[in-house]
Amino acid sequence: MKCNKNTYSQKFIITAIGCLLGITFVLSGCGSSSSTPAATTPTTPATTYTASGKITDSLDLPLANVTVKAIYTDTDPTNPSTMTAPDGTYTLTLDGSKTVSLQASLSGYVTTNTIRRPVDANATGVDIDLVTPEQAQSAITTVFGENAPLFVNHAWLAIDVTNNGVDVGGATIESDAFAEAFLDCNGDDSLLNVTTGPCPSDDRAAAYIGWFNVSKEITVTIGGTVIPDSEIAPVRLGEITIHEFD
Repeated sequence: MKCNKNTYSQKFIITAIGCLLGITFVLSGCGSSSSTPAATTPTTPATTYTASGKITDSLDLPLANVTVKAIYTDTDPTNPSTMTAPDGTYTLTLDGSKTVSLQASLSGYVTTNTIRRPVDANATGVDIDLVTPEQAQSAITTVFGENAPLFVNHAWLAIDVTNNGVDVGGATIESDAFAEAFLDCNGDDSLLNVTTGPCPSDDRAAAYIGWFNVSKEITVTIGGTVIPDSEIAPVRLGEITIHEFD
C-alpha cells in the first residue's frame, strides 16, 4: 500500500498497514463590521478540513460499518465519527483548530489508532488495515515467546522507521514502554537495541513493538542513523497505535 503526498504509512508487525496524514496547525478568520459606531466583537469562524480513506482487513478486503473517529481529546464532546460504506471508504470533517488522532474500530477486530497531529489540509488516502485479536496475539507471542502478555490486557505501540519506504537499520526508538522489542525482517525479536534494515520489499513487519500497563499519551523519539524526530502517540488498553517515521 502506498501513501500519497503528505501521508505517513504505518505497519503493525506482519499484518497491518495504514496511512496517516502529516498535518500542521492553521487557523483563519475574519472580523465583523457594523453600520453603527458601536463597538463590535470580531468573530473567527472555525476552519474545517476533510480526511477520507479506506478501511480494510489484513487481506486488503474492504470492511463495511467500521466506526472511524477523530479524537481531539478522549472527553471532547465534539469528536466527530462516521461509519465506512460497503466498499470500506469514509470521510470525516475535522476542526482545523485542534490536534487529532484517528481511530478505527469494528467488532471482531482490534481497535487501531494513529499518532496525534494538528490539522491544516484536506487529506485523501488515509487508509488503515485492521487485524483480529487472534492475529494480534499470535504476533505478540512470536515476539515475546510463550510467556507473552495477553494482548487485551495491555496497550500496544508498533513503530517502523523507513527512508522512502525502505526499512532503515541502526535507528533508535525510545518510549516509556513497560517492555519492548526490536524486530527483524520476519517479525521476530532481533535481540538488538536498534532497528533492522533494509528488509525485502514484501516485508510487513514493524521495526519496534512496546507494551504499556495503562492508557495514556506518550512521546516516541527516534535517532541513531536517522534524523532525530518525535511524535505524540495515544496508547489505550486492548488497542494498537501504529506509526511509520519516514
